[in-house]
Amino acid sequence: MKFLGRLNNIHSRELIKYVWTAGLAFAAIALMFFGYYYKDRYVRVDDKSPLDMSIDQLEIAVRENPENPEARVALAEFYLGKGLYSQAIEQTDQVLSTFPENTGALLISGITYTRSGQSQKAIAPLEKFIDLRRDDPMAMSDTALQTAYYFLGESYNTLDQADKALPALEAALKD
Repeated sequence: MKFLGRLNNIHSRELIKYVWTAGLAFAAIALMFFGYYYKDRYVRVDDKSPLDMSIDQLEIAVRENPENPEARVALAEFYLGKGLYSQAIEQTDQVLSTFPENTGALLISGITYTRSGQSQKAIAPLEKFIDLRRDDPMAMSDTALQTAYYFLGESYNTLDQADKALPALEAALKD
């Protein structure tokens, strides 16, 4: 009887071990299946992000109507978002050569120059943008104006001109 009890106890442990092993194997197979299913159904290597699709659409719009400043500014903004600074500058330069007071192009140009480490070149478009917008009746709630002041302050700070950076950064907080 004692022998049967020990034998039964050994078989119980082995049975539990086999059940756990089978359960883990089933879980691993299920995870692999669901991973494969997800990748097969929802993930494509050639899929483009919405930002990439928008850039493609805007590039087509610019090619079809190269004189449209709004399309060029929108494309420049998307390029800026993707970190494609030279392409963004190219678009804003095209707009500013024809429309030197286009506020969208001035702002994107200034931000792009700042982010690309060309702080000296960022100052002129940002100051012009600020000059065009600061007297507007809605200037106190103009987030684009605040953004311009911030990037102007950042540019001056990068150029070690703290005396000019501080007023710009304070204006970014006030306006």
